Amino acid sequence: MRLLKGSLRLGAALALVTSLLVLPVTGSSAAADLVVKLPTEPQPMIPLAVSGSHVLVQGNNRFMISHDAGKTWTTAAFPIAGEDSPDIETADSRVGRVANGVVAYSSKLERLSAYSLVTNTVVGDPYLPSAGQSVIDKVGGLVLLQTWPTNEFSVHSLLDGTDRPVSVPEGSIVNLLPDGSLLTRSGAATDWYHQHVDGTTAKVLTISPGTGDFKLSGALLAFPQGTAEVCLLKIDSATKSCRKAHGKHEGIAALSSAGLLTRVFGKWTFYWYPLANGKLGSAKKVTVDPGIGGFYGQLSAENSPVYVASPTKPLSTLTVFQANGKLTSLRPTWAKRAINPETLALTPTAVLGGNDSESHTYPWVRSLASGKIGAARRLAGTYQVAASGARWATSGEKLRIFDQGRLMATTVPSESNGLQFSGPYLLARPACREAPLVTDDDCNVPAVLRTAAGQLITVPAATEDIFGELMVARTGDTTVASRTLTVTNFRQPNQPTYDLQLPEVGAEGYFTDVRLWGDWVAATLWPGTGALQYPVVVNYRTGETLTSPVNARLLALGDGVTVSVLPFTGNIQIWDFAHATIRTVPASAAAVGLNGARLAYLDSGKLVITNLAAPTSSAPRVLGVVSAKTGTGRWQLEIDVTKAVKAGSLELRNSAGKVIRTIKVSASTTGSLRGISWDGRTSTGKRAAKGTYSLHLIANAADSSGSVVGVDGVAATIGTLDIS
Repeated sequence: MRLLKGSLRLGAALALVTSLLVLPVTGSSAAADLVVKLPTEPQPMIPLAVSGSHVLVQGNNRFMISHDAGKTWTTAAFPIAGEDSPDIETADSRVGRVANGVVAYSSKLERLSAYSLVTNTVVGDPYLPSAGQSVIDKVGGLVLLQTWPTNEFSVHSLLDGTDRPVSVPEGSIVNLLPDGSLLTRSGAATDWYHQHVDGTTAKVLTISPGTGDFKLSGALLAFPQGTAEVCLLKIDSATKSCRKAHGKHEGIAALSSAGLLTRVFGKWTFYWYPLANGKLGSAKKVTVDPGIGGFYGQLSAENSPVYVASPTKPLSTLTVFQANGKLTSLRPTWAKRAINPETLALTPTAVLGGNDSESHTYPWVRSLASGKIGAARRLAGTYQVAASGARWATSGEKLRIFDQGRLMATTVPSESNGLQFSGPYLLARPACREAPLVTDDDCNVPAVLRTAAGQLITVPAATEDIFGELMVARTGDTTVASRTLTVTNFRQPNQPTYDLQLPEVGAEGYFTDVRLWGDWVAATLWPGTGALQYPVVVNYRTGETLTSPVNARLLALGDGVTVSVLPFTGNIQIWDFAHATIRTVPASAAAVGLNGARLAYLDSGKLVITNLAAPTSSAPRVLGVVSAKTGTGRWQLEIDVTKAVKAGSLELRNSAGKVIRTIKVSASTTGSLRGISWDGRTSTGKRAAKGTYSLHLIANAADSSGSVVGVDGVAATIGTLDIS
C-alpha cells in the first residue's frame, strides 16, 4: 500500500482509497527519554457481584476478585476487560445479577458472556442476540430475551446454549429469577406474579400505585411500600416483612441475604436492616460524609454480606455490612491509580498538565532542565492548559495567561475550550468540533481568539486552529460535514488567502480535529462507516495530500509530524509524514504535548518526554510580534519564534529598505525573545522620521536548521512599527 497523494485545489474531489501501503516503522529515539512517576489517588470502586466469599470489584477499568471476602485480591479474568471496559457510572446496565456464583455480562456490541466468580473464568459460550432481539434481564448464566416484532420471550442459557420459550402477559414488566422462573407485574406495578418454570402462576404481592425503586437479590425482593414502610418479599413463599420508613423518600441502596441498605434521598443518611429468619430486623442509622460524593452498592449478591464503596472513607475503601449489623472496612492495597492529566502542553523548558480526577482538578507545571523533569508546581485554574515557548495559559473561572512563569493577564474565559497557544495568540475552540461525533449542526459556540494580554481578536466563529498569525477556519456550511477550509492571516488581511478542500468521503463522512502548523493542515477523516478513522494532512500552498494508512484519531500536528491515538488501546501513533515513517508508542491515555522534536505523553502511571525518531529540521518561523504599532517614543517588543535561536539582531528598515537601526537580540532556549526595546532613534542618535518601519529578525536556529523567517516560511519582514 502507499500514501494517498494528489492535488487538492478548490473544488477538487478525491475518493478515499482504503488499500493503503503500510509505512516503514522507525526504531527507538536516539536520546534517552525523560520519565517521572505521576502522583496517585484512591481508586473509585464498584462491587459488581458477590457470591459467598467471592467478591468481584471494578476499579475504574480494572477488575479484581477476592476469594476470601476481601483479605487478598487477584486480577479478575472478567470478560468485560479490554476494549469493552465500561465507565463506572454505566456498569450496572451491562452486568447482571449473580446466581450460583455466575454473573452474565453484555458488551458494548451486545455480545453476552457468563463469568464464574468461583473459578475466575469465563464459562459457557458467548451469545450474540439476533436482529430484533433485546436483552430484558440477566441473572446467573441465564438471559431473558424479547424478540420484535413478534413480541416473543425466551430464556437463553449461556452455560449450555439452550433456549426455552416463555409466555409473558401483554404489557407486563418482567424480571428473571435464578431458577429460570419469572417475576411479572402489571404496567401499574400493583400486582406481582411468580411464574414458575412449569408455567404455573401465583400472585405474590399487591402494592399501592406509585411504589417504585425495587431491588432483586436471588429470590428476595426489596421495595418501599408507599412512603410509610420499607419491605422485603420472599418470592418463593410470598411472605412479606416490613419496617417503618425513615423519611418520605427512602430508597433501596443494596440488598443481599444478610440484609437491606436504604438511603433517604436528598440526604447522606443510610439505614441498615439486618435480615434473619426471612424478616427485616430493626434499622441501624448510618450517617456518611457528603463531601466524598458518589455511593456505590454492589449490583447483586448472594449468601453474603452487603459490600458498598463507602462515602465515609476514601474511595478506595469498601464497607461491609454484616447480618448482625456490624460494619467492617476493607482497603485493598491495589485500590489506587495514577492521576493522569486530561491535557498536556510542552515547551522547550517546561511541561504543563491539567488534572481532572476524583480528588484533584487543577493545572500544574514542571520544569525541564539538566536532563530531568522537575517537581510539579500547582497553578490556579482547572484542567485546560496550553503553552507556546515561554507562554502558558490555564482555564477555569478565570483564564490566566503567563509569560516566563509570571502571571501577565487574567480574563473571563469564553464558553469554548480546547486551548491552543501559538506565539502571542491564544485560541479557545468549541468542544463540539472535536472527535468523535456524527454532526455538529448544534455547535453554536464560537471560537474565541485572544492576545497574550487577554485582548479579544475577532475571527470567524468556525475557526479551527491557529499558527502564529495564521488561522484555519471552516467555511461552507461550517459543520463537520463541510470539507472547505480557508487559511488566512488575521493580523495582516492583505496577505494571500488559501482555500482548500479536504478529500471527498461520501454522504456520511466528515472531518474533525482540524489542526494547522506551518504550511500544513491536518484533520481526522471519518468515513462514516464502522469505527475507521485516519489522519489526513494537506499542504495548503501546493495542494499535496497525504492520508495515513493506520486507523487512528489525530491529536496534534507539528513540524512534519502528526501524533494520533489508536482506537481502544490508548497507544500513540507518531506519523512522520515528512519522511514517510510511522511508529507506535505504548501509552495509556490520549493526552499529549508536542513541541518541535519532542513529545510528552502518559504511560502506566508515568509522564514520559521522548525525542521523535526523525524530526523535521525546518527553519524557525516568527509566530508574532507584540508591541505598540504606532507611537513617537520608546517601543518594547516581544517576539515569539517556533524554536530556540542563537543571539542575533533586530533590524529596523525604512520604506526604502535601508537599515536605520540595529538592536542586539539575546539567544533564547524557548524561542521567546524578550527585553527588546527601541527608543525611536536611528543608529546616529537622531530621532527617526515619521513613517512606517519594517522589522527584520536576523538570527539562526540553535539546531542549525536555518535563519529565522516570517510565519509564512518565506517573508523576511516580521512586522512593522509606525512613527506618527
